[in-house]
Amino acid sequence: MMAVQEEELQVWEEELQVREEELQVRGEEPQVRGEELQVRGEELQVRGEELQVRGEELQDLHIQLVILKTYQLWNA
Repeated sequence: MMAVQEEELQVWEEELQVREEELQVRGEEPQVRGEELQVRGEELQVRGEELQVRGEELQDLHIQLVILKTYQLWNA
């Protein structure tokens, strides 16, 4: 009878330890997710800046194209 109670106590202690570890992991998850979101936000910001630069380059190319076509019309 005593051995059964000791085994049950050991099982309960092991389960308690597992639950404590789960709580610790869950406590760390929001921090990790927050860091991931911050990194993704920074990546999006960089991509946005790259798109802005590309947009400016396209605008410059468009202006050059208009100038070239105007020059061609004048010299046709």
